Amino acid sequence: MYKRIFLALFLTWYISGCKEVPEQISEIPPWLNEKIEFYNSTCVYYGTSVTRYKWEQKYIYEFYVPILDCPWCEMYFENGDSLIWGDTLSTGDTLILTDYLEDRILPKTLWLFDDENCLEPYD
Repeated sequence: MYKRIFLALFLTWYISGCKEVPEQISEIPPWLNEKIEFYNSTCVYYGTSVTRYKWEQKYIYEFYVPILDCPWCEMYFENGDSLIWGDTLSTGDTLILTDYLEDRILPKTLWLFDDENCLEPYD
């Protein structure tokens, strides 16, 4: 009997300790929806995606646009401000691409332009 009580208490403690508290952020902020609508407007941008990373306690939104030659040219901070490599932040830090690529974590693809109609040949 004591074994069952102990087991029940242990399982309750173990399960309650495993719960993760989700972050309360919007998956796709309004400013990002405007940009997605632009890229979603024509099949030229087929394959374009938006991935969110965490870097230095901030979320960074990274656009991958297949027809552009620069994979890290269109990036934004979580407030919608452009992230430009080599700029100096208000903290005095300089944005360095290699630091970002080494330290970014938690990738999450938020949007991918994969409209099947874009695969049809043009008439």
